[in-house]
Amino acid sequence: MPEQATHNPQVLDVEGQANQLAAFEDIVSPQAIEAFATRIEDEANTFFYPTEIAEINAAVRSVGDQEAAVRADESISETERDVRLSDVNSRYNELDDRERTVGKHKTFLEERQYEWLNNGRITIKGQEPEATKLVSELQTKAANTETSFIPNESFQALIDRTGPSVLIKSRDNPMEFPLASIVSAQSFESWETGRGPNAIKDGKTSPELIKDYAERSTEIPPVVDATAVILPTGEVVLSSDEAHRVAAAKLKGQETIKIENLKVYRGVPVGQEQNY
Repeated sequence: MPEQATHNPQVLDVEGQANQLAAFEDIVSPQAIEAFATRIEDEANTFFYPTEIAEINAAVRSVGDQEAAVRADESISETERDVRLSDVNSRYNELDDRERTVGKHKTFLEERQYEWLNNGRITIKGQEPEATKLVSELQTKAANTETSFIPNESFQALIDRTGPSVLIKSRDNPMEFPLASIVSAQSFESWETGRGPNAIKDGKTSPELIKDYAERSTEIPPVVDATAVILPTGEVVLSSDEAHRVAAAKLKGQETIKIENLKVYRGVPVGQEQNY
């Protein structure tokens, strides 16, 4: 098992915390964390990127030989040649897709290992069963959020950084959350004023940018990174790094917004907020 950084999460005793999400606790239980650490080690031992790419390159060379043979074969008709070359192109496309998939998998495994060893964070893909269950529970809780805007510093103080956390990566199939559940954004004073009238980006003030984005006919794109905190009350509140995007969606009247990557933490009890 890889040696863990000293600040990897301790597993907290959550007996009696009825308001915690069961799906989250299942992922961060002592047994689940031990299994995840073993999984990280197994992935490092079994997936070797150069070998995967070497196999793909060998297959590409083989297809190249087939293409050359088809083009040089004078015994076949042009129609038959076109059919065979079409098959060759299909095989090229399959190998291109495989190379992209292998590359994405390599990137994901590297990030998963980095997050675990450096941040004590369990990273899972959105389509994995445990992620699907957790997202469903978060969406249900988030739908009941009735919290007004929270300054970023106050939101960060709600996060329990002594316990484990989960990162859900779902870029290919973004998660959808109620906009009302996003109650904070980095560097924002409020949803209406953004970073204030003196913050200039692309020649526009923060409120002007929000208005500009909201008035566009195109749909507001997904939020790339967001953070969810499960409060001891059972309420789930979110913060987004794409502040203007969220503010524009609120001004536009959208009820939901999509999120590609979501970090999930336990929250601290009222009165125990932590310095950020």
